[in-house]
Amino acid sequence: MTNKGFALIEIIVGMFLLGIISSFTFATLSMSTRGFNKIGHRNEMNYIGEMVIEKLKTEDPYIKEVLEKVDTIGQSNYEDESFDNDKYTVTIFKDSGSEYLIEISVEIFHNYQEKEPIYVDFKATIPK
Repeated sequence: MTNKGFALIEIIVGMFLLGIISSFTFATLSMSTRGFNKIGHRNEMNYIGEMVIEKLKTEDPYIKEVLEKVDTIGQSNYEDESFDNDKYTVTIFKDSGSEYLIEISVEIFHNYQEKEPIYVDFKATIPK
């Protein structure tokens, strides 16, 4: 007797093995996609932090108001139209200061709920 095809049990075992392999592949793919998203958010937050520090060095009236608030209270939130304020929270903290200079920290947080928050911290010295 010649066997011209596969038995039903061989097909079921093949499908089972294919399912196990694909579940591990999908889990790995999901973890790497999540990692790439975190890297993208962190790059965008680095850009925002550098932009905020450069704007703090300008003579803009809004910037002067923010720096005065940081100098008196110790911290201030920063909002700008150049980035999504719902997606990122930018907070400026006063580390120390002298008569002519103020040392600040700029922290950018990503506003989403996950186990570990994503944030970036910059330090700078700004003239008063």
